[in-house]
Amino acid sequence: MSPERLLLAFIAVSVSGGMAAGVMQLLLPLYAVSLSVSPAGVGLMRGLAQFGGLTTSLPGGFLIDRFGARRVYAVSCLFDGIVICLIPSFTSVSYLTAFLFLEGALGTLRWTTINSAFFSRLHDFGHSRAGWTRASLAVGANFIGPLVGGVLAYRLSYRFSYIIVGAIVAAPALALPLFRRAKPSVPPVRHEPAEPLVSQFRGLLGNRPLWKVALLQSAGISSNSSYLIYVVLMVVTIRGHLPAVASQIIAAQGVAFVISMFWGGRLFERHSLRLLYTGSFLLQALGLLATGYFSGQPLLVAGAVAFGFGSGMLTTINFSRLGSMPGQKGKLSGLFFLITGTGVALGPLWGGLLVKLWGIQAAFTGFVPIIAVALVCVLLPRRSEAEALSRSPLHQSA
Repeated sequence: MSPERLLLAFIAVSVSGGMAAGVMQLLLPLYAVSLSVSPAGVGLMRGLAQFGGLTTSLPGGFLIDRFGARRVYAVSCLFDGIVICLIPSFTSVSYLTAFLFLEGALGTLRWTTINSAFFSRLHDFGHSRAGWTRASLAVGANFIGPLVGGVLAYRLSYRFSYIIVGAIVAAPALALPLFRRAKPSVPPVRHEPAEPLVSQFRGLLGNRPLWKVALLQSAGISSNSSYLIYVVLMVVTIRGHLPAVASQIIAAQGVAFVISMFWGGRLFERHSLRLLYTGSFLLQALGLLATGYFSGQPLLVAGAVAFGFGSGMLTTINFSRLGSMPGQKGKLSGLFFLITGTGVALGPLWGGLLVKLWGIQAAFTGFVPIIAVALVCVLLPRRSEAEALSRSPLHQSA
């Protein structure tokens, strides 16, 4: 399969998986409310599902490198689809929560596998396309999924709706040719004694470039997860706009995020990593400040666009750097998404604490210091990292 067709296959799988996630985001609260679950209970369920994902991210990376992406992807797709189909069979909140925890774990394993396979072929696709699978996921989750979910919720019962979602999740297991040529940079070891495996784990935890890239991503993605939660409350309850305005702002942020990952990679050819990081963090900070301090609709939309474009650029940069790192992509992807997933989970918690202490405006302005610290780390790197940051991402070897 040619690199172009292979890239299109990755995009199709990402869009379909994102669509399933978008439908789940709509169906889950509705189904939980039908079981008389409180809003706080719904939030707890979603939080536990997120935590379930954190439990499989790093172990999944080791499984991918040991058994191969094809096997892990097929098994995770199949079982995740079955779990989703069974969700409406449970009317007990405790059983439902347990299944959502399991679904979160299997869902993260699927995405870790997809990203591992994609990063192993990134040299064929080009590093300027590093964010394309993430952008495709966002298209499915933020645009297509909610529309499909609304139709399913209106036309079908919860049982049939979840069966359709489960089928969508399980279907990409048929796309196994995605992984047939995705040879890892280091051949997988089939029979490892315990000590080498422990040594590999220690080496992974001591990978400073990986930790730095993951922490830079976490600094940006934590503000994004909080932004999506509190922007509606800020725009409607504090600024006094109609809900339609909040919808436009969220849509503007999502469109800018997707566009920056599909086309922002072209900036890689002309600019250094330091300049790209600086631009992405500054755009995020400007977007947060505009949302926190301005009340006019045009400025709020402009802030959303700036924040979305900065977030997308940051993701593209870090995915490109991750794809160019030497080593087995399963382990690298597993640790990367464990760290960034923790940032996603902690972002709303930090935002909620800021809201409780200083009001809802702080849910946006309170992330600016975190972004400032990340920017300082980029502008004032260690001597050994200064040369790497001065180069374009297209010329990164590690």
